[in-house]
Amino acid sequence: MILVLVGVIIYFFGDKLSWIGRLPGDIRIENENIKTHVPTTTMLIVSVLLNFIFGFLKSTFIKVGRFVGQFAKIKKLLACQ
Repeated sequence: MILVLVGVIIYFFGDKLSWIGRLPGDIRIENENIKTHVPTTTMLIVSVLLNFIFGFLKSTFIKVGRFVGQFAKIKKLLACQ
């Protein structure tokens, strides 16, 4: 599902995302026979963004999980009475 979403975003907004991989700090070596590209800055930015996103999702779902767990305990107690 996530892969499809990323593909759709790249398909529709690819022209606006052309700066990805061309940031200062990205290494590009081109000779007559060899072309090498190492997007170090882009990888660092993507890594930081993904860490923030997954950290936020993790903290959100842990809070929701605790609430659901407490709700299940209360429901179980009420069913026993």
